[in-house]
Amino acid sequence: MSQTSIRQQALERRNNLTSQQVKEHSALVCEHISTLSCVAEAEHIAVYLSHHNEIDLTNFIKLAWEQHKHLYLPVCLSASEPLRFVPYTHHTLLDTNQYGVREPQYTEEWISPEQLDIACVPLVAFDIKRNRIGMGKGFYDRTFAFRKLCPSPLLIGCAHATQQVDSIEANEWDIPLDMLITEHLTRD
Repeated sequence: MSQTSIRQQALERRNNLTSQQVKEHSALVCEHISTLSCVAEAEHIAVYLSHHNEIDLTNFIKLAWEQHKHLYLPVCLSASEPLRFVPYTHHTLLDTNQYGVREPQYTEEWISPEQLDIACVPLVAFDIKRNRIGMGKGFYDRTFAFRKLCPSPLLIGCAHATQQVDSIEANEWDIPLDMLITEHLTRD
């Protein structure tokens, strides 16, 4: 099955989840993330703000702030550039980008992805080998391409179990995840 077909089917399953299911799944994923030893040791963590029934990381974000973690949100400057990671605090002003994703109003203050300890990554579909399909723009693969030569940051995919597929044929430029977390499991 092509990545386009897998993406369409997985998006349909995700979009068919009720708001209550999304809320419940998100709470469980946040709980799973917060208990990871790698998260306890991390200082610099990239998160994302959910849209279109993605796993909502709000509970984890609040806990991380309480633990004085440094959080960052991705900012998309253009379709051809890697993501920039801008500090995210209670006071960060947000805009909606050209893809409908909330992101910080861009400032010159950002860190490179190599400086992150962990990046929580949204996705559309995943398989048991930790391959992922995103929205098809390649932002995360382009941003973390250096991971083919370097073990950090740890890439944690956050998803609903219904987004799992049998198999994804990875392209040479695809960057696999280090860990997947759904409402049912933590798989590394």
